[in-house]
Amino acid sequence: MLLSMKTAKEHLRLAGMTILEGRYILNVPSIDGFARRVDDALGALPTGAQYYVVARR
Repeated sequence: MLLSMKTAKEHLRLAGMTILEGRYILNVPSIDGFARRVDDALGALPTGAQYYVVARR
């Protein structure tokens, strides 16, 4: 099942979690130098096929 970041965050909130961070990540083989800067700059935009959400109880 694929979930959008918005849906994943909502499920975590409903489970009593506090969202600490959520970012989109690019699907690049090497995150070093230039690729790292591009990934950091675009992290708020849904440009990659992946994302992560950090939450805490």
